[in-house]
Amino acid sequence: MLIYFTELLKKAFKVGFFHLISANILLQIAGFGGQIFLTRVLPIEDIGRIRLMQSYIGIFSVIATLGINTAILKICSERITDESKKNYLVSGLKFNIISSIFVILSAITLIHFKVLSSDNITNKLLYLYLIQIPFTVVFGLIMAFIQSQKKIQLMSKIQSISKILVLLLSTSLAFVMGINGYVVGTVITNIVLVILLIQLSRKKYDLKINTKLASEGVKKIIKLGSLSFGTSLLWTLILSFNIVIAGFMSIDNKEIAYYGIANLIITTLMMIPMSLNQIMVPYISEKTNNHDEIARILTLYQKRMYILMLPLIIASYYLVPIFLPIVFGNKYSNSIDYFKILLLGLLFWCVYSPKNNILTSIGRMDINLYTYTFSFIIYIISNSLLIKWFGMNGAAYGFTLTFFFTIFINGFFYRRVMK
Repeated sequence: MLIYFTELLKKAFKVGFFHLISANILLQIAGFGGQIFLTRVLPIEDIGRIRLMQSYIGIFSVIATLGINTAILKICSERITDESKKNYLVSGLKFNIISSIFVILSAITLIHFKVLSSDNITNKLLYLYLIQIPFTVVFGLIMAFIQSQKKIQLMSKIQSISKILVLLLSTSLAFVMGINGYVVGTVITNIVLVILLIQLSRKKYDLKINTKLASEGVKKIIKLGSLSFGTSLLWTLILSFNIVIAGFMSIDNKEIAYYGIANLIITTLMMIPMSLNQIMVPYISEKTNNHDEIARILTLYQKRMYILMLPLIIASYYLVPIFLPIVFGNKYSNSIDYFKILLLGLLFWCVYSPKNNILTSIGRMDINLYTYTFSFIIYIISNSLLIKWFGMNGAAYGFTLTFFFTIFINGFFYRRVMK
């Protein structure tokens, strides 16, 4: 067992697994505005507002992406010419810039009529916060292309540097200007970083803006993108839409903040199996038509997932309640109960996510779409009822129940495909 674990660590270092984990964790922390630091300088109500805004931006960004990032990852992982890969990337960027503009205009309309929130402060901040959507989408698309080329360490370095800069500027301005400074810092840093990334990508990959993709290529992007779009949107909603439901039900912003901290820790822990998933996609994609090899990979894949996550989940159950008040402050001790419930949901997700990722890698986004459609129905029903009855505890229960039932839904569809 020790020999196997040692070999696994060596391989993980070789493919850039630990680089990717560190980058993903930094991305998660920066994505929530350096929450560890903000909890020391902002009122709990403002932390609740930030969490709600982050939920909306996450949803709008997925809508603006239209699943093109997953399509690029899948297509550019295949054995096609470098010129074709660049053409796909440029075409994807054009699609996403146009779609981002439509999403921003739609979101402004919703904010104007106070559909997203009845809180005036949140609505005013959202107008500015929306500006980052096209830049976030473009960043994600370029990262998907780099990942498809198995340049994991390069991707990790770019993510790490960019997210550290976002973290530093947003939290520094938050000290000076409060929640307004956090929003301004996040938007400005994202804009500057993406402009620089586009310039670097044009030089490195010799990208030409006037590139045209054949109609067959456009159809392929749209087909794969539309399927992965639905799946990505549903996944994003499952991660955070219960916070939106709580907002509609006028749950206290303090309770939303406590839940948000617990959810932040869970999604940060989720970065570890997600890093494994990201690394596996290009390798599985190469074996798309070899079902025997796919079955072998799944067995190995699941074993690695359990070796990674079971010790981590057990340790987190005992250690997070000790360190959470130290890191975030004693006033966030209420987050511990939410965390323990959500931790069980993380375990359920780890059980089925390898199968889910294999289906993505072999181009069966339609199956993942069916899976998450059923899961989201369970999610909406359970969260709507449980939040009404139990407040934010109900949100944690709804999250965990959804992943429990998804194990069986995913298993059913996976078996049908592999037959």
